[in-house]
Amino acid sequence: MGATKKPPVGKAYIIKRTIDIILAIALAAGVFFGLKHLFSDRDKISNERPEAVLSVVEDSVPTVSSGDQTIYTSEEVSNNQVYKGSLILVSNEHECKLGDDGELVSILAKKSEEDVSCYSVKDGDVSVRKETMTNLNAMMTAFYAETDIDDVQVISGYRSKERQQELYEAELEENNSDSSDLVSKPGYSEHQTGYAIDINITRDGENIDFDGSGDYSWLAKNGYKYGFVQRYEKDKADITGIDNEPWHFRYVGTPHAYYMRKNKLCLEEYIDEIRNYPYGGLPLEFADSNGEIYQIYFVEMDKEGESTMVPVPEGEDYTILGNNVDGFIVTVDTGKKQEKTKESKAEESSKSEKKKDSKKSEDASSEE
Repeated sequence: MGATKKPPVGKAYIIKRTIDIILAIALAAGVFFGLKHLFSDRDKISNERPEAVLSVVEDSVPTVSSGDQTIYTSEEVSNNQVYKGSLILVSNEHECKLGDDGELVSILAKKSEEDVSCYSVKDGDVSVRKETMTNLNAMMTAFYAETDIDDVQVISGYRSKERQQELYEAELEENNSDSSDLVSKPGYSEHQTGYAIDINITRDGENIDFDGSGDYSWLAKNGYKYGFVQRYEKDKADITGIDNEPWHFRYVGTPHAYYMRKNKLCLEEYIDEIRNYPYGGLPLEFADSNGEIYQIYFVEMDKEGESTMVPVPEGEDYTILGNNVDGFIVTVDTGKKQEKTKESKAEESSKSEKKKDSKKSEDASSEE
């Protein structure tokens, strides 16, 4: 059997093959540059930081992504939760709908359990909510460490509506009046929330009204670090409807207490402030005294149904608190910290040196 002969390679064939190769190279180059341009555009879009990008997640409400592309999903919350949480506003206009729901603890029992002896309690019946209790012990321990004062006494905490009725009627009878600026109407007292306390000073068996002066001013100035604010201040009486009460402290939680203290806001003003940051726009963002960065926004209650779909960030720590009026306050702990400036570092160093000098002076005095 003879060998198969190859067909002759003519000039036309060579030209055709050359054209095919050139076309293939051009096509490959086109695909390469097209993909490069596509990824370049995508990176450009990803690096842009729009104020608020509105998108939609399947089986969810419309969601907002900020510049860091945070994804928000929805959480169904009962409208009854509007009346719960450490930020509920209770005043002469807003009734408290909270009661003893099993979240109350005896201050005396809890401080004894945690071996905290730097302040006292009127009796075992004085109680507050668990989160209030934890932060109360921390605040009073810090107060004692700073001032060496241990004569503060907690005389009132949670108060039922029935007990408030008794106090209110006694106040009206004593002053022969039909209203009071000192005792709240039954159902409209912060004490019914379990987030409020009244304190006085007990010294040598005598009870002294707490006026927050001198070293005791530390509590009003530093309580925000533990979530507490002086609820009724003199220059806010026209807003709160309550006269100056330096002995009345309210737990609102951090970072809210920090923002209120820094911006000199009472709770009424703070609740109004947060309404300026509704979901769908930029949140209220700030760093607290520890540099922890928080984002806070408002979600209005769905008045047409029994629950509200509240947008929350995926993969981040958050809380949903009612305001006792018209909606929910979402607080997001971003997990990020603000870098300290040279000025803040210098200020901390100065404070540290002053504290050391003060300690040395105290030690020298004691030796004498």
